[in-house]
Amino acid sequence: MKITSWNIQHGEVYAAGTEVDRMAEIVRTVKAFNCDVLALQEVDQLNDRSNLEEQTKLFAEIVGAKHWAFAPSVWRKDEEWLDWPQSGSSDFPPLITESIFSKQPGYGISIISKSPVIKWERKELFKALVGWWLTFPENGVMKKYWVKDHARNALAAYLEDGTVIINIHLSWEPIFRNIQLGQVKRWANQIAKDKSLRVLIVGDLNINESWEESVNSLRWRSLVKQLTFPVWQPKQQIDHFLAKRGTKAKLEPIVNSKISDHLPISISL
Repeated sequence: MKITSWNIQHGEVYAAGTEVDRMAEIVRTVKAFNCDVLALQEVDQLNDRSNLEEQTKLFAEIVGAKHWAFAPSVWRKDEEWLDWPQSGSSDFPPLITESIFSKQPGYGISIISKSPVIKWERKELFKALVGWWLTFPENGVMKKYWVKDHARNALAAYLEDGTVIINIHLSWEPIFRNIQLGQVKRWANQIAKDKSLRVLIVGDLNINESWEESVNSLRWRSLVKQLTFPVWQPKQQIDHFLAKRGTKAKLEPIVNSKISDHLPISISL
């Protein structure tokens, strides 16, 4: 099984000084993965900035996968991002899938699978109570801005073969991202009590310094090493695959892309 994780940054193009056919580059990149499961972070759903694309559905069609789910973290009202309501309203379902739709513009995480998915689960994570400094490119210069964090969640796909993939995009705030990772690991431990299941934690952990100390623990280890950020000069690994000790995985060759500020990362199990 080949699994790819990619923070797509809502399909933003990074190609200074060159003209890029954005959609053609997305298609080329995703097809080059040739993966069985694709975990995505920073995914748009019906947002103006990404041409009102249903990005999870779009990427699933490119992969050739029938099974997909989008777990929105926030939605957009006028010019403001608001946490996705946990109201049970049909306007704000916890998951958007091939059979569940919402007309509300959202942003969150997705899992796309060629293998049948028996069950989807969503888990809310503790929200960071404070903001943090983030660096963004502006006119070719990297600048720091103080940014308030949004709600975070985790999405689990239970595959027919007994593999459970938990996709996450953790806070950039240092204290809360570690709290959130602890939450996810405890959830994964509960799932893994069923010895017939093989559990993986996948995604953008936003832990960029001394990550081995923070990411690895007694039960959970990062499977492979690859610098993933920023795409124009990768210096950090903030995107990971975590599994129980003893799990074997092969790091697949990098697929370079002009989409996103993250490099995708792929493994075979």
